[in-house]
Amino acid sequence: MLLSGRRPLLKLKGTAEVGLYSVGVRISSALLILLIAFRTAWPAFAYSIDDDREAKRAYGFVLTYVLYICCWVSLALSLLAPWLVRLLATPHFYPGSRVVPLLVFGGTSFIAFNVMSIGIGRAKATQFNWVVTGTAAAVNIGVNFLLIPPYGMMGAAAATLVAYVVMFLGMT
Repeated sequence: MLLSGRRPLLKLKGTAEVGLYSVGVRISSALLILLIAFRTAWPAFAYSIDDDREAKRAYGFVLTYVLYICCWVSLALSLLAPWLVRLLATPHFYPGSRVVPLLVFGGTSFIAFNVMSIGIGRAKATQFNWVVTGTAAAVNIGVNFLLIPPYGMMGAAAATLVAYVVMFLGMT
């Protein structure tokens, strides 16, 4: 979904807008370091807990602290985005920093979705995974076509955020 905004953005706004958006995506991808580390360790830990009551408590604890850490990292990246873009890009690309807050908080929602999806697997209710992710993908496409014409790259970033929040809430 992070990449799904680029094609409509290209068709509706052009390559210059995609270039600016791509800079914001690059900065926000720093959050992926947390996601990769978490997705490597989380399933092994989550499925190692045998007692369902203990698992419920541990999953709640993990969700709380993963969201706590990711929200702080997202806030830091959001606030530092203008300086990071100035450090890494030419002045033409500076406006790309505006999409970073939406994208990093969308990434935080995606990490929360990953926590919740393990609980669904444990409950053996995975038949709804495709419904949740399919609904989020449809929402993403619809919001992209709704918001990109008036808002450009900010609309694409908002569509990504909304889709990840839909995934998290649907999995919850």
